This record gives sequence, structure tokens and C-alpha cells, in this order.
Amino acid sequence: MTTILRGVGVASLLVAFGACTNTVAPATALSVVITPSSVTSLTDQTMFLSVSVKDASGASVAPDSVRWTSSDTTRATVSAVGVLRTVAATSSPVTVQATAFKGSAHGSTNIPVMIVLQL
Repeated sequence: MTTILRGVGVASLLVAFGACTNTVAPATALSVVITPSSVTSLTDQTMFLSVSVKDASGASVAPDSVRWTSSDTTRATVSAVGVLRTVAATSSPVTVQATAFKGSAHGSTNIPVMIVLQL
């Protein structure tokens, strides 16, 4: 007798005559969109960024987690929940990245953040 148990498309477990084989499917990509899609701000401002995440079929999914990063934390910081704080003026954009995770699937995207000197 062969029994196949399936998870959420991530792994399959095949049990046949007492033998056990674990097959892990490749991770699927998620589509991630940050809102707003770009930021131009004065220094010392705070704003909220949000993400929308879709699976490979285009269905919206709630991510297990989102990791936020800034390419230059001396100019702009972003918290673990997507709160952006502009610190100092820039001559070129700072890149803010959001990476979303859902099971073994993940995806990421970037937005430019331009910070102008406050007069």
C-alpha cells in the first residue's frame, strides 16, 4: 500500500512498504509590491510603508514575515514593521527593500527614497 500525504505544496511525504522518502519541492516566488512605490521626503520625517504579497497564481497571501532593509542607514532607516524615518539629505536615492516570506516561498522588491534638505 502506498500513502501520499501532501502539505501546502511545499513538501510531499511518500510511505511505501515501510520505506520513507521526503521530497521537497523548490521554493516558489512571491510577488511583492511596496506602497508607496517611491518616496521623496524632507529630513527627519516618518512614514509608514506597506507591502502587498501575491503567490505564483496571483492570489493575495498574508506573509509569515517581512524583512525590511535600507541601503544606507545613515540616511534612512526602516523598522521591522515598515516605518521609514528619513535621517539626512541624499544626493542619490537610498534603496529600501522588503522581502516577504510565506513558508519556503519568498520574494523581494525595492523602492527609491530621495531625501531633500529641509530649509
